[in-house]
Formats: sequence, C-alpha cells, structure tokens
Amino acid sequence: MMHLVREIDVHKYTIRDLINAQDSDFMIRMLKLMFNNNGSVGRFPEPCTPNMARKIKGFFQATWRYLRYVKGVLCRTKKRTEAWMGKQQARIIILPQLFHMEIMRIAHDCNGHIGQTKTVQTILQRFDWPGIHKDVERYVTSCHKCQQNKTPKAILSNFLTPVTYTHLTLPTNRKVKIPEDRGTIKKQNAE
Repeated sequence: MMHLVREIDVHKYTIRDLINAQDSDFMIRMLKLMFNNNGSVGRFPEPCTPNMARKIKGFFQATWRYLRYVKGVLCRTKKRTEAWMGKQQARIIILPQLFHMEIMRIAHDCNGHIGQTKTVQTILQRFDWPGIHKDVERYVTSCHKCQQNKTPKAILSNFLTPVTYTHLTLPTNRKVKIPEDRGTIKKQNAE
C-alpha cells in the first residue's frame, strides 16, 4: 500500500496548477475564507447549499488546527490520531474536486480494488478533502469490477435459510415423517 502513495502522479501538475484549482474550487475557497477569518464567515455565498455548508463547517472544525499554507497551497499537517500513517508525509494537500476522480481511481483501481477503508487510508496519506469518505464510498460501490467480483447477498441468503422436510423416502421403503412442531421422527409402514 505504501508504494502506491509514491506512485500517485501529482507531479505532472505544477504548484501554480494546484493553487488555481484550489481557488476555483468552491468548497476550498470557503475553507480558505474560514481559515483566514479564524472560522467566522457568517453566511456562505451562493451557490452554497445547506448540505455543502454543513460539510465545509464539519471539515473545518475537524481540521482547523492543522491547516497551513505551504507555498500558497492549503494543506494540513497530520493529526495525532493518524499515527498509523508513519512519518513519511508531513503535509497533506487539501485536494480540489478537479482531482478527486483521478486520485480515487489510482488509489482504488491501481491497487487491486482494495475496498473503501483501505482506499480512504491510501488517499489520506497524501490528500484530504471535505466529504472524502462519502466520495470514496460512492466510487467503490459504483466500481464495475468490484460489483462483478462481489457475491450477491440474495444468493448467499438462499444458503442460509433452513430447509424443512415433511417426508423422506428411505431405501428400506419406509417413509419417515418429520413433524414440523416437535422435531421427533416417527416411522410409518410403506403402502
């Protein structure tokens, strides 16, 4: 998993490209506005929906202590709860929506269709954005290859339902009746 983080090809973009993408991304613009105003924005401007405002405020509340500008790019440092990442990456880029699909594709598809949790962990080693968990969940559940390899729950449920027999024919030519209410076996003479 660690090798994938180094393979994510963000180097084909310049820092200027990343800054421009952050500035054109509405959510990151609002995060920058909150960060620059110590968390107070008042009312978010249009086209911000109440759902977007909740997502932005929730992300900001969880990360505001860790947000920093590095060469004009909004980043965050690791949280104490992210010790599982190790020490290799000190800054995590707040990624604009323009790059989300590319990063999810690389982290999920190129790493063997690893599932939601591992995909999020792989991405969080280098990048973060508001709503990352929901975006990855949507991406993985819509992954055609993952859905093909997944055993449908309807098929599994057929194996798990109990089978009840009312009559069994044995080689002795006698019928065995298994009552559904008692669970005892009674022998009957064959006719």
